[in-house]
Amino acid sequence: MQSDIQCVIEKLKHAQVLSQQLHSLKQELKLDCDLLQDYIYILRNDLYCFYASPPAAQFLGYEQQDLIGKNMADIKLDSSIRFLLETAQQVNKHTSGNSILPTGAGLRCAKYTIMPIDNHVIILMLKEISKIAANNIKDIPVSAQCKTAKYITKLGNMCPLPIYVINNQEQITVYNAAFADLFHHYQDINLTGMKLNKLTDLIGYKYENTLTVKALQGIETKGYYTQIMGKPYLINACPIYSDDLKTIEGALAIFQDMSNHEQYQKEISRLDRLNLIAEMAAGVAHEIRNPMTVIRGYLQILMNKSSAHLHGKFRIILDELDQVNSIISNFLSLARNKPDKLENQDLNRIIHNIYPLIYSDTVTKGINLIINLQDELPLLPLNDKEIHQLLLNLSRNGIEAMSGKGELKLKTSMVANTIELSISDTGCGIPPEYIEKIFDPFFTTKENGTGLGLSICNSIVKRHGGAFKVISQQGSGTTFVITFPIH
Repeated sequence: MQSDIQCVIEKLKHAQVLSQQLHSLKQELKLDCDLLQDYIYILRNDLYCFYASPPAAQFLGYEQQDLIGKNMADIKLDSSIRFLLETAQQVNKHTSGNSILPTGAGLRCAKYTIMPIDNHVIILMLKEISKIAANNIKDIPVSAQCKTAKYITKLGNMCPLPIYVINNQEQITVYNAAFADLFHHYQDINLTGMKLNKLTDLIGYKYENTLTVKALQGIETKGYYTQIMGKPYLINACPIYSDDLKTIEGALAIFQDMSNHEQYQKEISRLDRLNLIAEMAAGVAHEIRNPMTVIRGYLQILMNKSSAHLHGKFRIILDELDQVNSIISNFLSLARNKPDKLENQDLNRIIHNIYPLIYSDTVTKGINLIINLQDELPLLPLNDKEIHQLLLNLSRNGIEAMSGKGELKLKTSMVANTIELSISDTGCGIPPEYIEKIFDPFFTTKENGTGLGLSICNSIVKRHGGAFKVISQQGSGTTFVITFPIH
């Protein structure tokens, strides 16, 4: 019993000593802690909170009375702040540095000072700064700092490029919404405080290739191309230095998804090929067509003067010349950048005019032709000859795709501020690997095809300011959808 009483007396003495030390420290600093704009926490080494200034409590999203007399280990805090508190427990000398702390109020950048007192008491002081916005912001009121931090948070989350920051312990401390979206398919993942090597293991990326690790060694990298989770990215990374620029406190990386860029490169390459063909067509076609016209004329004269049994052979030669002439005409059509003449016309009327030609092609093949046109469409600036060619090419493509009976459907409709023309067939469909190639000049899967039909159709649509879409399923058929803007 006496030993128990002695133990209680010793604890009371120890508590009295601690109380005197706290009071003495407060007097030495000659500060009224409650009036300070800095964030001050006075903790026992087990993180029991003796004192927290009002701004310090608000910084963590709590009121002063919610912290004093409570153990910080039992309070819900962000993992970055908890990491800082655990660091404060471990140090045994005066320590200071900078840390980027996401809290309930948003992104906070703070300079911290840790002062251990006799291995029993820890004083942790935080001074909010806005280092991301500028390196040397001093004497800014807390309210202004809070606004700045919120603006930085909003700015980061509005940025479409993924951004993340690690500290010098290689832990993720800050990231924006775009970075979090990269890992949305990983359930229950907590990025804040995660070690970088754990994240790289999770996504199957080589840790040694991580640019933020190199940035912690002082290496800044710009425009590094790499594949992450099957996507191409361009990455910039740089170290984050302390205020005195002597030590590296962390690193920042920004990603740019290059998937669309690679698609643009493919499109540019395709346009370059088209441009080359256009130049060839413009330079060569006329030179070939002129002597061919002379040859055809003399063949007709010779055929008229020859005996009747030779007329069939002359007809074969003339047909072949006409085929060559047709290819030359297609080249010239491909070479044109603008239609010959645009006039406001009714698309439905053009379809009605060409209907007999398409109908004759379908009847001979036993194919059912369906015309479904929306009434009273607005007039469009069109070149009727080119639209005739567009309709014939696409219709005949659909007819050739159907062996025996089938259905060819032409439809017009208004969609928002556009007019859609769709041509559908119930043929064999287009293999997925060919969809991106069908508009390339000379690409064909037909034995006797030139590979220019769809290229010419695409050129006609673009010259009219329209857009092409292909919907195809093997074994079910194909639909070409052309969209014309209403001016």
